[in-house]
Amino acid sequence: MLKLPAKNKKLLLHTCCAPCSAHIIFALREAKIDFSVFFYNPNIFPQKEYNIRKNELIRYCQKNKLSLIIAESEKNQRQWEDSVRGLELEPERGKRCSRCITHRLEKVARYAFQNDYDIIATTLSGSKWKDPILVGESGEISVKEYIGVDYWSVDWRKHIDPELEKIIGKEESFYRQKYCGCFYSIGDNLK
Repeated sequence: MLKLPAKNKKLLLHTCCAPCSAHIIFALREAKIDFSVFFYNPNIFPQKEYNIRKNELIRYCQKNKLSLIIAESEKNQRQWEDSVRGLELEPERGKRCSRCITHRLEKVARYAFQNDYDIIATTLSGSKWKDPILVGESGEISVKEYIGVDYWSVDWRKHIDPELEKIIGKEESFYRQKYCGCFYSIGDNLK
């Protein structure tokens, strides 16, 4: 069973989409962890893809009566582009991803700090498109300036049965994307 690093802590869980997070959310609920879901993903391209992922997560969270915070990613596309500028040719799982994840998790950490959450985590460490070590490093960087907010580094692939992801995805008829999300990852993951 999953347990937070300390008792009576409130978790803010960053997620990129419903398919990557539903089994993690299931495990958090089973462990009776107090958490809210946080969607901030200005990297997702094109807008149609972004809307599909956001709306599917909204549907899933509403159906399961989960607390969901949607940060206005569309308005922050330029900030995200600036954060990865110069790394456009980096491969997937490389420096561009590190900068992208740090950018997103800093937004999560800031929100957590301003809204009395103790811990943040992300479902990105469970993604087949991401390196969980890189995700963990980005998470640690993201909380540095937010005293009282910790990063919970979890390699979800090691702690949650991957079959659960498939079962929930099938039950929910989730849309299955073919790439991580950004413009640059489209080509890398469709090869």
